[in-house]
Amino acid sequence: MQDRLAKRAKRAADPAADAERQREWRAVNKSKVQAYNRKHYMNNAPVRIMQEKQRQLAHPAYYRSLLAARQARRRSARCLCAWADKFVMEEMHDLALRRTAATGVDWVVDHVVPLRADLVSGLHNEHNLQVIPASWNTTKSNLFWPGMP
Repeated sequence: MQDRLAKRAKRAADPAADAERQREWRAVNKSKVQAYNRKHYMNNAPVRIMQEKQRQLAHPAYYRSLLAARQARRRSARCLCAWADKFVMEEMHDLALRRTAATGVDWVVDHVVPLRADLVSGLHNEHNLQVIPASWNTTKSNLFWPGMP
């Protein structure tokens, strides 16, 4: 117990050195940090959802503008490929709903190559869609796609 108190006092005495020590540890243990963050993210989903709803209620105009921008991106991605098979795309959404009902796990239709990312932008067509669990989609974000450089 005394050892813990001494360590705490040492960290409090020199916060800059403590911050540097933490940065070094995180750099060496990147996979541990990522695993902890992923676990924390998944375990706190209800809290995140509630906070997001509160932000949306507090700033409706901002969130409407985000929604309009996202819909415009999706429309422009869809317009680029007018040849897309809309029936197959609807079937994928239906499959996601059926899997959610059958398994009790939330399934979504995901863009393999994100519609908007730093290095690449995908299209909204049946070749760029996949049905995956929602938890996979949230961890993936727009940071990964097959053959990523």
